[in-house]
Amino acid sequence: MYISKQEIIKEVKHWDLKSLSELAEELAILIKENSFAAEIILEYDTFKGSGDCTIDRVDKDTKKILERINPDKILVSSKYKGRKIWHLTDGYYQTCEVGNKAKDHKRYIRVNHGEIDSF
Repeated sequence: MYISKQEIIKEVKHWDLKSLSELAEELAILIKENSFAAEIILEYDTFKGSGDCTIDRVDKDTKKILERINPDKILVSSKYKGRKIWHLTDGYYQTCEVGNKAKDHKRYIRVNHGEIDSF
């Protein structure tokens, strides 16, 4: 549904200034919390590697695992395969997903303002 700028201005004119400032503050908080989240999708297959996919928050210098991050969504494509989706904020992470039959594919990433880089 598309609303033109003129329709928005007509609607906003009826609101009082206090409610508009409260709405602006709430929107600013939501934008700050969600605007810099990076979406990462990893695949898992129980017959390849360890069979799981994970994301862990790690220390930047030592790469020691600090905590495991739970996925926001799990998409199951079959009994043994699927995808997991995370929305990550700024920080340093280790990802682990399906690789070949014997090994998982692991990498270290940095999320900075929604951008994903290796480190």
